Amino acid sequence: MSISTEAVSNALAVHRAARRPPARIDGQSRHKPTVPFVAKYKTIAAEVLRRRKAGEVFEQIARAIKASIHTIRAAHAFAMQTQADQPKPRQR
Repeated sequence: MSISTEAVSNALAVHRAARRPPARIDGQSRHKPTVPFVAKYKTIAAEVLRRRKAGEVFEQIARAIKASIHTIRAAHAFAMQTQADQPKPRQR
């Protein structure tokens, strides 16, 4: 396998310049999100737990919230884990 001297010299020039060529042809940068992404199951976890404790089944909750069964189950698991992680108050 051989590499042309032109390719090597171009790579060295880029390395010496410490600047990478633009990733996009037009030179424009990507738009980065201004707010961090939060998964849907995390945002609806408290509501799912409340409805589940009220006796609703996952299918009813999914229809009411307009989310998939998978998302509802993930939200329930997340809420239960979050609840388990919180310290319980001591009983005297």
